[in-house]
Amino acid sequence: MCQKREFKLFGKTVSAEFLRQFVRYLIIGVSAVVVEYLLFLGMLTFLKGVTINLGFAAFDGEFLANSIAMILGAVYSFLLNRFWSFQSKAPVGMQMVKYAILFVFNLFASNFLLYCLSGLLVHLPVELAKVPVMGIIALWNFFMYRVFVYR
Repeated sequence: MCQKREFKLFGKTVSAEFLRQFVRYLIIGVSAVVVEYLLFLGMLTFLKGVTINLGFAAFDGEFLANSIAMILGAVYSFLLNRFWSFQSKAPVGMQMVKYAILFVFNLFASNFLLYCLSGLLVHLPVELAKVPVMGIIALWNFFMYRVFVYR
């Protein structure tokens, strides 16, 4: 008879599988943060000060750099989390749809938070404001991946 291992974490009982997933998620998350942030800085080099006007909306280079970095980081994160963190066997098509829905929400939330931290509420340099924004999105994503995307 195999007994499930459980641990106490912040006063809550969690399974060994939950901890294993969380540690894997953190490893991938740290690497994804590095990839996304380096892409953001690289894109910012080319796009800072640039405004793209689409007629119905104008996008500053900082927000374009953030959006492009997030898209590329999302592809990286999706593949690694699907196969390693959550070891999902569910059909990939539906997971991609769920991931895309979450990604669109995260993209708007990230740009909004970046705007708030780099101009609206606080006047941090955009390069610095990006760091806490990524942390907030990463924490939110673990729970959304677990209960929504990779279920």
